[in-house]
Amino acid sequence: MPDPWVLGVALVLGGGVIAPVPTVYVSLVGRIVPASMLTEAHAWIATVPAAANAVGGAAAGTIVDSPGGVPWAFALAGLVVAVAAVTAAWPSGPISRADADTERTTAAGTDDDATGPTA
Repeated sequence: MPDPWVLGVALVLGGGVIAPVPTVYVSLVGRIVPASMLTEAHAWIATVPAAANAVGGAAAGTIVDSPGGVPWAFALAGLVVAVAAVTAAWPSGPISRADADTERTTAAGTDDDATGPTA
């Protein structure tokens, strides 16, 4: 078993990102999704992490229980993080498109997604 201090530091570092992550993805959903679909989008971002945690936990448990599985579990986790980073950094992704749409609507002086009474 590793030194308890090392485990404590690892837990603090890992736990330090728990609150910022949901804040960031809620902010990104608000930036990307049209206002008329925001409720559904927020429902999805509440559901998908729970499902992904369940699938990831099951997969990691299966891998770790196999002979020589611990290094493979770390490799799988690294692969998932790498794919997520590439997807997030993709230059023509949804954030770029949302920013372009916002600039276009702002320049035109209209808001196509506005809900509520009009004058």
